[in-house]
Amino acid sequence: MPDVDRSDARPGAVGSVLRRYAPLLVVVLVAFVVRLVVIGVVHPECGAGEGLRDGTCFVLTGDTEYVVLQARALGDGQGFVDAGAIQFGVDGGDRPGATHPPMYTIVMATWQQVGIDGVTAWRVAMALVGSIGAGLLGLAAWRLAAGRDRTTGERSRLAGTLAGAIAAVDPLLWTRDTDLLVEALLIPLLGLVVVAALRLWRAPTPQNAALLGALVGVAWLTRSEQILLLVWTVPLFLRGLDPLPMRARVGRLAISGLVAAAVVAPWSLHNQARFERPVPLSTNGGLALLFGTCDDTYVGESFAYYDWWCVESVVVDPAHDASVHDRQRLDAALAYIAEHPERTALVAAGRFGRTWRLFAPIDTTEREAISEGVGWIGAWANLAALVVLGPLAVIGGVALRRERLPISPLVGPILTSSLIATVLIPLPRFRVPADAAIVVLATFGILALRARARSRASPEPAANPAVHA
Repeated sequence: MPDVDRSDARPGAVGSVLRRYAPLLVVVLVAFVVRLVVIGVVHPECGAGEGLRDGTCFVLTGDTEYVVLQARALGDGQGFVDAGAIQFGVDGGDRPGATHPPMYTIVMATWQQVGIDGVTAWRVAMALVGSIGAGLLGLAAWRLAAGRDRTTGERSRLAGTLAGAIAAVDPLLWTRDTDLLVEALLIPLLGLVVVAALRLWRAPTPQNAALLGALVGVAWLTRSEQILLLVWTVPLFLRGLDPLPMRARVGRLAISGLVAAAVVAPWSLHNQARFERPVPLSTNGGLALLFGTCDDTYVGESFAYYDWWCVESVVVDPAHDASVHDRQRLDAALAYIAEHPERTALVAAGRFGRTWRLFAPIDTTEREAISEGVGWIGAWANLAALVVLGPLAVIGGVALRRERLPISPLVGPILTSSLIATVLIPLPRFRVPADAAIVVLATFGILALRARARSRASPEPAANPAVHA
């Protein structure tokens, strides 16, 4: 007899919940051990004098270094400053900065304030976050397999445990959290968003709609494009909330959107008071577009990727702040695109291909190893994982659709990552939400193949002569 998941309706039954989800606790532990091995053995921190990024050790640089420096300034009471100026040793480190939304900076500053300081300590802390994310992805698969009535049984446990186990060892995830990438926070957040979406699907109350909106708002404060999580789940609101009339469904969607906006509003209002131009979330939209918009990326060796020369070739006015600089870079990128319309579509197709390793997979993997600092082991492991999990995710998506289970919370991150890479630049780490969703979809692909193999292995029962008689 299947057990029934009543955890939502039985507050206080902590022991029962822990026993029920014990496999996911084991998943979190295994994931943490895997990440500690990565930090200590597979991709350790570079020692003194090992500043060259040759793919053998971890170097604190790029966006991660920016966040660390900004978090340090935030902890010192200076607010969200332009850490890029500090990072590159130029004037302007006391100016306001919002190259990224604030969530990772807040997390990093909190760690520093409680004594978690130093590169290795930060990596271990983020490894724990990623390990919890593996457990949450397992929980998402568990709840999805349970269906609308929350009845769980062997299939639910198998789906949850399998998804968690894949997430625990998936290099597409541990290369992000152990390398302190901003996008790694989206791994546990995506798990929570999927669980909240399923909760709303089962019980479409205003409270559950507000919970989903709040989680999307936190993801939005982590990466600007994550507001699309709510956009892609519109089918869930309009077609999945069966007990409600259409007016109520639209109302639930409005609640989620308003709550998400309310979560982001304090940051946006703070930015309006400190920048010359409006900055709703960050000042890197123009920068990201310009990174992939110049001769080097349209016809050169960095075709359909990005190149620092694209940014360095555009001189911004030092008399203005980052909001004006971003606008100047956006204008330069748009002007270049307007001058090269015949190449833009081709470059966009190449970016999409690089994102999913359908175009220039070897070159993109080598760039991920060196330019992105992932290291050779992590980069090649990422390619292998994508080759294996990608097709399984497609099979899983089809199987879930046939079962009429909601897939928009899982397909949405894949669409978002594809869109951002195609329009801007195909950085592998921009694909993190998609990689997390692929774990869950691939789990159901494995289950579908398992069920098909079992059905083929079981012969049709022989006809009973007595019955015919």
